[in-house]
This record gives sequence, structure tokens and C-alpha cells, in this order.
Amino acid sequence: MGIAAVLIWISIGVSSTALMVKVIRARRGGPAKGVAEEIRDAYEAALLGGGTSRVVDTALTVMHVDGRLKLGGPGIVNVANAVAHDPVERAVLTHLESSDDARLNTLRYTVMRKPAVQGIASGLMDRGLMMTYQRIGTGPKTWGHVQAALCGLVIPTAIGLTILSYTKDWPRPEQPFVLLVLPALVWGMVTGQLMANRVSRRVTTAGTRALRAYRKQPASSVVPARRVAVQGASGAPQPVLQTLLAAAVVAPVAIAATSSAGGDGGGDGGGDGGGCGGCGGCGCG
Repeated sequence: MGIAAVLIWISIGVSSTALMVKVIRARRGGPAKGVAEEIRDAYEAALLGGGTSRVVDTALTVMHVDGRLKLGGPGIVNVANAVAHDPVERAVLTHLESSDDARLNTLRYTVMRKPAVQGIASGLMDRGLMMTYQRIGTGPKTWGHVQAALCGLVIPTAIGLTILSYTKDWPRPEQPFVLLVLPALVWGMVTGQLMANRVSRRVTTAGTRALRAYRKQPASSVVPARRVAVQGASGAPQPVLQTLLAAAVVAPVAIAATSSAGGDGGGDGGGDGGGCGGCGGCGCG
């Protein structure tokens, strides 16, 4: 069993190292020469930090705070003043005007898929703050999930072999087999899942730096839209609004935006149920 343990350690070590190198290389990059590495508005911060759903939450917060929307229990949205100041707010009003379903979770899911929200990713991709599909592909994400799953399946097998080694007439190992391989298996599970999550968000290293700088700006702690963009539902200015936004969790939505480089957006992972990321959703949480 000693040879088997060595082979498991080597296999997991090689796989994890290769996966990490691939993900790190994919996340490198940044704005083109002459383009500032910065976030331009709260929507971009929301998409990078929490995905498409947080973009919608940011718009809803602004419209609720200034009285244009009324959000109440049980998660119903009513229009008080049908005035939109940007494309995302316009998409919110369009849904409420054209649909009989005014539930918050339905509204979020619908607006998340609109070009007004999806298109925000295009600018982030063009400026190197998000990865395109061509840059990352689906390989590393699948690789990470498969590695984590296989390592998890080997653990009970190792336990079974350890029990057999002490109950059957086999050569007794100096140390239980499961103790020899368990650290490697746990490491393989954690590394695989962590790398899969990182590429799901699809935020580049430059995007992470830009988001960090945005969070440090004084306005990010006092302006409602910026608070929600960087903190999610917990940043909403009213406890009732925090509860409503946190409760309206929907399935992640893939980013369908296309960058000028020809890169299709991918699913963003990120907080608040949006895919990005995190973007994660890109957002993404």
C-alpha cells in the first residue's frame, strides 16, 4: 500500500499544480495600454463582486430609496414613479409594465437576462477586467470539479482498504493506509473546488485589483447603490430591504455578452444568486 499512497500523492500533486498554473495564467491580464484599470460605476462593481443579480439589486435599491419603487412583503414590487435614469432601471420598469408578475424573484431573474445587464460584461471584458470564453474555456472548471469528485470518492475506498488490511491476512502496514493518503485527498478536493470556483467568477487579477480599490473609496460605505454593489443585500440601507433582497435568491444566469475581441461571456459566479462570478454570479459573489 505504500506504493499506492505514493502514486496517489504524485497524481494529486501533479494535477493540482497543473490546474493552478492554468487558472493563474488565464486570470492574468488587464486593461489595454492606455486604458485605466478602474471601475466606472456601481453596476460594474456589482457585476464583478456579486454577479448579474447584484446588478439588479443595485438598481432596485436606488429606485426604492428615491421613491420610484415600493418593495414590500411578500416580495412584491410596485411602481410609484415610472422614471428610469439608465438602461438597467429601464429594464426593471419595462418588466413591471409588461408583466402581471411583480414578485421580486421573478423581476430579478428576468432583468438579469436583459441586454442592459448582460451588456455590462462586454465593457469589462474589453478592458481586461473579466475573462472571455476564449481566454478560459470550460476545461479548468470541469477539471476542478472532476478532481474534487474523484478525491472525495477515493476517501471511502481508502477507509475500506485500511479496514481490510487489519481484518484480512494481509501484511500489516506501519501506518493505516487512510492516514497516508487522506491529506493528499483533502488537498485535491479543496484545490479542485477552489480553482473551479475561481474560473466560474471569471474576474481577472486586474478586475480583482480594481474592485478592491473601488471598495476602499469613501463613497462605497455611504452611498446606497455602492454599498449594495460591494456588500450585496447586507449593504441595503433599510433592514426590510435587506431581508427582501436576501430572500429573493434565484438560479445563476450565464453572461451572454460578447466582447469586441469576440469572446462570449460565461457564467459568473458570485453572491446573491447571480452568475459571473463574484462574476458570482463574474460576479462576478
